[in-house]
Amino acid sequence: MYGLVLSGGKSSRMQQDKGALIFQGQTLRDRTFKNLDTICKHVFYSLRDDQLLEPNLRKLDRDQIILDQLLDIGPAAALLAAHEKFPTENWFIVACDFPLATPECFLNLAEHFSVASSDNEVICYSHPDGTPEPLLAVWRPSALDRLKKSVQNQITGPLHTLRKSNPLILAPHKSEWLTNTNTPDEWDAVKKIQ
Repeated sequence: MYGLVLSGGKSSRMQQDKGALIFQGQTLRDRTFKNLDTICKHVFYSLRDDQLLEPNLRKLDRDQIILDQLLDIGPAAALLAAHEKFPTENWFIVACDFPLATPECFLNLAEHFSVASSDNEVICYSHPDGTPEPLLAVWRPSALDRLKKSVQNQITGPLHTLRKSNPLILAPHKSEWLTNTNTPDEWDAVKKIQ
């Protein structure tokens, strides 16, 4: 299983690069990478091409970067670029803006993936309202093939594909694992938890 840190979004609601936010002494991007690195064979950062000019990203090893190939389709671009590069791999996908997702969170998902039926093409957590989370999930190649077909049909949301992929949906042991930070107010609330 390979890992992918989604950090190529434009962060327009946050008004700054979410991946560069500091939480417990590390950027969210690097914290997520390190947590995935404990359970995945290889881990990559997903970025847009124009991000490579940013000073805080120049230090990254180019061999650990997968660049989005499609523009303006959101996180599906990252998933498809990773699948294009390594089409037979299972991908543990994590958006960098889940600051409270811990190594335990990742390990639990990986353990369920290892025993799940191959019919379960995506293994993920659900939010309290029952909505599955596609950006903190393990995706099998068959689900990523389905995502590619959806994008070709102008349906770019990974959640749409996840729902059609016989997902194994888990309740997280801790609801805060799925705390997502998209706005300055959400980020301020998380920083109070540190």
